[in-house]
Amino acid sequence: MVGGWQQPSREVLVGMIEMLKVAMYSIRRSGSVRPILIVIPRSVVTEEVWTASTEKDTILRTPLWMGVEVVWVEDVLDSMDEQWRMSLVDTHSKGRMYKKLGVFNLTEWDTVIYLDADQIILRNIDVLFDTWPLPAFVINSSGSVNPLPYSYFTMSLHYLLNLLIGPVVLNSGMFVFQPNASQLVHMRDKLSQGVQAYADGNQEFLSHFFHGNWYQIPSRLSLGKMNRGYGKDTLCGAAILHYFGVKPARCPNRTVDCNSKEGLFYSPILYTLWWQYHDMMIADGFFNS
Repeated sequence: MVGGWQQPSREVLVGMIEMLKVAMYSIRRSGSVRPILIVIPRSVVTEEVWTASTEKDTILRTPLWMGVEVVWVEDVLDSMDEQWRMSLVDTHSKGRMYKKLGVFNLTEWDTVIYLDADQIILRNIDVLFDTWPLPAFVINSSGSVNPLPYSYFTMSLHYLLNLLIGPVVLNSGMFVFQPNASQLVHMRDKLSQGVQAYADGNQEFLSHFFHGNWYQIPSRLSLGKMNRGYGKDTLCGAAILHYFGVKPARCPNRTVDCNSKEGLFYSPILYTLWWQYHDMMIADGFFNS
């Protein structure tokens, strides 16, 4: 899991770490005993906000009994020349989004479920390690194609749609893949040809890179925190809850979702649910052993 390093302020970093802790707790609460990898780009150790933080020690010193391992990966941007780096200035800091591509170099593991840190696992998702051909993605709900149930028919349909209208936008917040070092080299080569082509950062890049060669995870398994009338029935069908917008750990009042009521990411029900998981983590002494 990696939260998407953004060269944050101390307050943002603290919030990211708290989101990560709750995410790890939710994985273990779901019954999964698979190893949890906390993936951190090596380049962050030189950033002042990271070196000055004491909160990071909670993550770096996670007890071994939790089955958690901190893995440092090379930043995919480090291999690019200075001219390429400067081209990122005009892309709204999308360059930071490419840092997560380093996970494709985790070749010590056969299969990896990548999760952004701003998620909680509502029920066990270990089945994703074995069920689908890889790589497997959820379609981004803001994309131009409506999510469809998984089947070989829809796999073929997605392939035809890709040919006709171009790649659909994949959700890079959660995907299943097999690490491959040579594939990462190809990604670097493709990025070096022009990052401006990918207006949506890593999501659009991955959509183009795996054009016609990816498979769909049922969209119903992954629920995004949106301003919709979510009820208990919706949550019962979901396994992953992705917290878009301002993260709960960064809201000043834990009883009030600080996302705008008129905005896209306001959901008091899902906001309260995150704090319930947070409080259960504290009550269970998850990071106190």
